[in-house]
Amino acid sequence: MDPEMYPAQVGSPYSTLAVEYTTGADTMTVADATKLPDAPNIVCLSGSVAGEFSYTGKDGNILQGVVALPGTPTTTWSIGAFAFRGIAAYDMNALKARTESAQSQIDLLSLANSPIIGIEWDTASSSPTLTRIDAAGNEFSPTAGFFDNHILFGGRWRCVRNRSTGEITFGTNARGDGLTIDGSAGDVLVRKPAVYCKAATDGDYRQFWISPKPVTGYSIHPWWNSRAGVAQPAMYDGAFESYGYLSGSEFKLGSASGKQPVTGEVSYPDLPNSGRFNIDDAESYAGNVGVGFGCKNFWGYAADQLLMYIEYGTFDIQTALGKGIVDKASGSGFAGENTGANSADTNIGTNGSGVGTGTDGLTPIVWRGMENPYGNVWEFAIGANFYNTDGSYRLVNRDGSGTYAGTLAAGSYESGSGVVPNSTDGYISGFLDGDLEEFAFLPSAAAGSSSTYVCDNWWYPRYNPSLLRAGGAWSYGLSAGPGCRYSYDTPSDSVRSLGARVEFAPGVVA
Repeated sequence: MDPEMYPAQVGSPYSTLAVEYTTGADTMTVADATKLPDAPNIVCLSGSVAGEFSYTGKDGNILQGVVALPGTPTTTWSIGAFAFRGIAAYDMNALKARTESAQSQIDLLSLANSPIIGIEWDTASSSPTLTRIDAAGNEFSPTAGFFDNHILFGGRWRCVRNRSTGEITFGTNARGDGLTIDGSAGDVLVRKPAVYCKAATDGDYRQFWISPKPVTGYSIHPWWNSRAGVAQPAMYDGAFESYGYLSGSEFKLGSASGKQPVTGEVSYPDLPNSGRFNIDDAESYAGNVGVGFGCKNFWGYAADQLLMYIEYGTFDIQTALGKGIVDKASGSGFAGENTGANSADTNIGTNGSGVGTGTDGLTPIVWRGMENPYGNVWEFAIGANFYNTDGSYRLVNRDGSGTYAGTLAAGSYESGSGVVPNSTDGYISGFLDGDLEEFAFLPSAAAGSSSTYVCDNWWYPRYNPSLLRAGGAWSYGLSAGPGCRYSYDTPSDSVRSLGARVEFAPGVVA
């Protein structure tokens, strides 16, 4: 975390010590504390040796909470030593550290390092391997570190949002080093820079491209319109599956390490309605966090799919990144893992990706700061309804308008048809490719396997309407993955393995 900085004082007026002071004492008495700025701030002592100290409060002429700053010697200053708010070495070092941190992000996120990139999929082949392509459609082989230096991948950083002030603080890298991620400092989120995208079909080949800036022929991905109804420069996701907590009389969803994800059908502390947790509850409790918050919506999961496929050059993300927590026994009640399990917060790389310690299939995976993007618990993907009668579906408006709900109301959705025929569950082998569907990754066929085509499973809708689950849970094995989708439930269902993830659209105004 960047070092604290304190206001300077014009003219640096001075006082003197009224009582001898020795390094380490937590109070310091001066002749006239009005010469020093309000706490918290810095006081400098001069004499044969100099020292710098922070203080947290004033009581008359007594400075309280005094702490020696780096470089200050252990010694004693006599009565009469000058005490003043000078420009301290600490100030310059803090400014240098913050400047270097900002510059490293500027360098990392430079658009010059972030060209258009995409993938080409041979739909006639059963292989999950994808060909990476450049803006012209030519095969492209990324060099080492390419994605870490690309704003749309390397720009995904963990951060903490203060629940009282809304201030967002970043650590020293994408992993979030220096941040307090146990929830005591606020919710742990992942900043995700806006994606502009384009798709095309050429015979059996389908291409998908992403750009970090507007380009002719490209449009903002629908997720970056979410909730605000206008394109936003960044969206934020919970870095972790949501846990629940009581704030006053309101139940809210949070994002932090070391927490049990909130799900239905279990005895979860303070969860209203006798432990019910359905999709509308998730939207309501996420919305209680503040303006712009809600349950992660359908388009957010589709956006993550697209970027995962491009980064790893395959549909088989469970092989490329890790299986995730998917090989546990079904058990009873909540039988998954708490967030941050198996040292997943620290075992990952500084780019925010990796796995926890332990056995593949029983340990968390983390991608670009986001833990368990699949596996551990299913997640509600609000903003999508599927229908058993005719294979039709409704997706929340791409322009960000409408109301997010378990059952989408008229005016809130765009509709289509053609998903996998009813009565067919199976591994996805094709996607619809119309205007509405080109970045939605809706299954058109389910004749694959865990190692062919898309490698993730689809469960057809049983109800009218059915909601959508994303990712897979702790006992779903190779059926899970970023493309795994389950449209089995009604919007009123509350399930022990089904939870949520918060999203935050900072551009929303009350």
